[in-house]
Amino acid sequence: ARALYEGLVVAWHERFRQIEVESDNPILIDVVSNGYTVDRLNKVADCIAKMSNGDLNVKCYFVEPPKGVRNLLKN
Repeated sequence: ARALYEGLVVAWHERFRQIEVESDNPILIDVVSNGYTVDRLNKVADCIAKMSNGDLNVKCYFVEPPKGVRNLLKN
């Protein structure tokens, strides 16, 4: 997924607007084609991603869910 993202960024910067993508991952193709929508099942992942501040080089391990995630898990 990361390689596809990086390739799309390069293509966009090079002003390519019609791009054909092939992948054996139907979920990835769906996200690229139709956009990402946060639904009930992705709220926890979305919450943790927002906590990262966009830094992809840091690993964080939780002994228990963070406070914001605990509230989501209760629902």
